[in-house]
Amino acid sequence: MKVHGISDFEVVSINPGVIETNTHTVTRSKIVLLGNSRLANAYRKYLDNVPIGLPPSAVARTIADAIGSANPKLWYINGSRREKAGVRLRPYIPDKLFYSQVAKRLT
Repeated sequence: MKVHGISDFEVVSINPGVIETNTHTVTRSKIVLLGNSRLANAYRKYLDNVPIGLPPSAVARTIADAIGSANPKLWYINGSRREKAGVRLRPYIPDKLFYSQVAKRLT
């Protein structure tokens, strides 16, 4: 296949899980601004349930490995064991059940 002069290319998908960023700090500051609202309570519950995450270097290492590989995988999953299991099992979980579990974590 030729696209703009490039031949025989493949798309590699790198799917990071939760990555360590300043999201927790930003979310805490939003909670203060929102007071005791329903949204503030959802943010609190989010912070209680979401792990800090992988360091960005873990994802960078995966990207470097994929670029440097003579035969890269088509799909890389970065994350905790729980996240990896969730990604692999998601196609087998009915939407209604999946989204109800997500909602429980936020409300």
